[in-house]
Parts: sequence; structure tokens; C-alpha cells
Amino acid sequence: MLAEGFHSVVDTGNQACLLYGMRRAKKPADETHPFGYGQEIYFWAFVVAVLLFSLGAGFSIYEGIRAILHGEGHNEGFPITAVVVLLIAAVFEGYSCSVAFREFEAARDGKSLISDARNRPRKLWNQFRDLKNPSIFVVMCEDTAALAGIVIALLGVLLTWITGAAIFDAAASILIGILLAATAAILAFEVKERLIGEAADPKIKQNVREILHGYEEIIAVNEVRAMHLGP
Repeated sequence: MLAEGFHSVVDTGNQACLLYGMRRAKKPADETHPFGYGQEIYFWAFVVAVLLFSLGAGFSIYEGIRAILHGEGHNEGFPITAVVVLLIAAVFEGYSCSVAFREFEAARDGKSLISDARNRPRKLWNQFRDLKNPSIFVVMCEDTAALAGIVIALLGVLLTWITGAAIFDAAASILIGILLAATAAILAFEVKERLIGEAADPKIKQNVREILHGYEEIIAVNEVRAMHLGP
């Protein structure tokens, strides 16, 4: 319960970082940044991954190990407060996740996410990775991990109450930490590609090539080099 609560606090800070990054990325180009500030959103998305790993995952795993080593007990009564709080959190996280998934569908020209997930999961994952807007990618990953974390926390609380063994609550905290660490690793890897300079989409480069071929003065186009500088 404590691990999931701390996870929510970290998530709140992460969203603040993303909002700040989105605002900074909209700044117009100037003399010091002639190509604009679009890549700043990638930097703040990477900060989110670092915070999620160091604070969220680190605290959850530490709390679980501490509970196991100290053999902390539990209340005999039904944990009504913990269950109610977790269920309310699930409702809010579910709504946030649905908004993120709708934004993802909008970025895919309104194609059904559920249909593609059933029929073409690999293609869907590639499209998910190809998102150039990290705010959608990060929020989807975080909200999905948050929902999974709530389920794990709820199971840990209920199993501890049913069996009387506090090990289940501690194990749930460790599992939440591992989940957050894995999510942070995925985010860091994907954002890193954009942060160091990822090539533009092949369709964009093909369009550039076709435009250049339209000029009679240009005999041939050997290579088109283009890089994403922002969402």
C-alpha cells in the first residue's frame, strides 16, 4: 500500500516534468537554438524515466525488503481503508489511461487500438514505439504500470488479511518495484533513441526525395539525411 502510494506521488511529479517539457518544446527558434527547442521534451521524458527508476522502483523494493527483514505484522481486521483507497485509485488511473489510449488512437488516424491489439500485436507495438510525441508514450506506459501496480497492491493486502502472513504485502511491494524498474528501462531506452538524434520516418524521407526529383535542375538524389527535432 505504501509502495503504491509513493508510486502515485512520483507519477504526479513526472507529469509535472512532462508538462514543463512540453511548454519548453514550444519555444520558437532563436540564435542559440536555430532549430528550436523541440528536443527538450525528450530530455524531460528521460528525466521521468530516471525518477521512476530511482525513486519509484527503489523505494518500493527497499520497503518490501525492509518489511521482510523486520517481520512487520498486520492488523487483524479487514483492511477496508486500504481496499477503498486502491479501488478509487484504480478508477482515476483507469480514466487517465483511457485518455492516453484515445490520444494514441488519434495519432493513428482513429484506428481501433483494441482491434489491432488482437489481430496485429507486433505491428501495434511498432507503431507504439514509433510515436514521436513522448508525452503520449510516457503516460501510456506509466498509467498501464500504475494499474498493474494497484492490482498487485490489492492482491498483497487481501492475501495478507486472508492468510495472516505479512510476507504477501512485502512481496507485493517488491513486485511493484520490479514493475516500475522495467517500465523505467523501456522508457529510458525508447527516449534515448530520440534524444541522441533519431532518423526521420522513411515516409518523410521518401517525400523529400520525390520533391527533389521534381526539380529539373537536380539530376539525382544520392542520399537524404533527416532527423527528428521534436514531436
